[in-house]
Amino acid sequence: MQSPTAKPEPPSSRLAVALALATGAFVSASAWISDDALVTFRTVENFVAGDGMRWNLADRTQTATHPLWVLLLSAARWCTGELYYTTIVISILLVMLATFLLVKSASTSKRAVAIVAVGTLASPSFIEFGTCGLENALVYALLAAFALVWFRPDSCARTLQRLCVLGGLLALARQDLVLLLAPCLLVALRALWLQGVGYKALLCALLPGAALTLAWYLFALVYFGTAIPTPGYSKVMALDLPLSVIGKQGLWYLQDLLMRDPACALVLFGCLLAGMTRRALFVAPALGVLLQILYTLRVGGDFMSGRFFTAAFVLSLAVVAQGYRKRLPQVLSSALLVALLIALLVPLFSNRLPSWLGGSQVPKAANIEHGIGNERAYYVQSLGLWSEARALPPYGVFGVPFADRVRKPVILITAAGIPGYLFGANAHLVEPFLCDPLLVRLPLADLREWRVGHFKRRIPEGYLETLATGENQIRNQDLALYWSALAVLLRAPIWSAERWRVWWGFQSGAYDALLERYVDGDYRSPPCVEVRQSELRAGEPNQHWYDGHGIVVREGGLRIALDAPRAVAKLRLLIDGGGVGTLHFRRNGQVVESSEFEVVPDLNQGARWSEFSVPEAARDFDAVDFVPRPAAGTAEQHAVMPLPICAVLAVEVGN
Repeated sequence: MQSPTAKPEPPSSRLAVALALATGAFVSASAWISDDALVTFRTVENFVAGDGMRWNLADRTQTATHPLWVLLLSAARWCTGELYYTTIVISILLVMLATFLLVKSASTSKRAVAIVAVGTLASPSFIEFGTCGLENALVYALLAAFALVWFRPDSCARTLQRLCVLGGLLALARQDLVLLLAPCLLVALRALWLQGVGYKALLCALLPGAALTLAWYLFALVYFGTAIPTPGYSKVMALDLPLSVIGKQGLWYLQDLLMRDPACALVLFGCLLAGMTRRALFVAPALGVLLQILYTLRVGGDFMSGRFFTAAFVLSLAVVAQGYRKRLPQVLSSALLVALLIALLVPLFSNRLPSWLGGSQVPKAANIEHGIGNERAYYVQSLGLWSEARALPPYGVFGVPFADRVRKPVILITAAGIPGYLFGANAHLVEPFLCDPLLVRLPLADLREWRVGHFKRRIPEGYLETLATGENQIRNQDLALYWSALAVLLRAPIWSAERWRVWWGFQSGAYDALLERYVDGDYRSPPCVEVRQSELRAGEPNQHWYDGHGIVVREGGLRIALDAPRAVAKLRLLIDGGGVGTLHFRRNGQVVESSEFEVVPDLNQGARWSEFSVPEAARDFDAVDFVPRPAAGTAEQHAVMPLPICAVLAVEVGN
């Protein structure tokens, strides 16, 4: 907030509208929807249908870090009846509003207005993520409004109140933005305190914004059982990567920004330079930008190139667009403007056209390096507004055949967005990266196999069968007890006494030891599940594993003991799914022979009989180990591909 003596005239509204319209045109030209946005779309569709704010209908889980965006899209979806075009239109309008407010918050200097105009256009991250279907556009508009209030020429309790309300909305638009805003709010509070404003007036100014945030967190604690969304567990709370490793990934993310979006990097740097003027007006937002950058580095950044820096970019743009009255800052702002013009014009003379010129024509590859890629390049042909190949079927189209089933199919997926949207509410999806409420509480399955934003968890033995049948079949006793409690928290009636007893147990850490013992034991060293041949006779051909009594085989394998050992030459297994692995034939507890197997999966047909020849030396075996393993592939493929479904429903032996 400026002192009452500083009263720069804002640019004309006509100019601000013109620049907003221009930015809206550029954003429209690059319009698309990301795969991650479809995760939110699934929740919105279920919410509007009256099934609650859920991703899978069985569980009350918060799979989005942007509740305000979810509520906004839900209201829009209820009004328009569809989400794809509605989301794009809302995003374009919000980006235009953000540009308008950024221009209005700039000083009278033509250089300042030019920095806003060129900066927004030169940054591919700002333009591309403006319509990606995530909360970015909403954050742009709220941050631009925050900057407009922050740089206004008065300092009073009403200004602090507006800042706090906008801060509360921003915390609900993306929960990690608190770091970006905290320094400004603290400086504004201190300034009023030094002016002699009483604590009652200060509390009244803080109350509306705090109430907005607290209201949501109280709702989340009651409804979901935790205020932490599942991505928060996955990327921060349960992540056990060493700081040196995740910090290095964060530096790769910063390097990626320098290479792919130098305009954004220049604006961030300009804001940090402005913070060196020792004026609280610039120091506070610059400190917030620095904290946001450090947080981004601490969590390893993201797999979407540039996205995590866009919020700091908007606030930084407002700071550098203010202009300075001393000679040196004027030189710096002029140099920044020239650099931004170069960042804008250089791609025009190369093959790397900006997204608003390239349209749907993208490189052959998304150019993934260190797990970071051009997300728009990967999805624009299938989800871009102007793409001739765009195809987004109606919500839940893949789940239509399951509509009348009493028991929902349980489907393992490797990406939550498109599959989640297409299967809809008629299937229970297990995604081992961000959305499953149990898996996100587990640490990384392998510290060597991960991609930033996709921290793969190992699926415990019996967990998939538990989800399919509703009966706790988890093999590890500690994890079984933990899941029993978590299931009560997620699925029991909200106001039941049992749920609140369990709720308090989770808040007080009463169940943490159960999870820790499982992680230290079976999770790190997958056990081999042992069954008798007679336990695998209920399955039938063409039956899916989630309809029968089969066993989904995980990393430790499945050991089948024959009921009546005899000399046999053929082993037949009724398998749903498939994969590659090894058969270990045992006699008296010792492996006597091994052979490789490959079963081609056909998830549409259900279980099929697969016949394996028994090696000559092992024909009088009494048990066989069926041990699948990941298919051959690159390190990046292994990082994002869990062991596929391979379920055994029945076993036969013969000659």
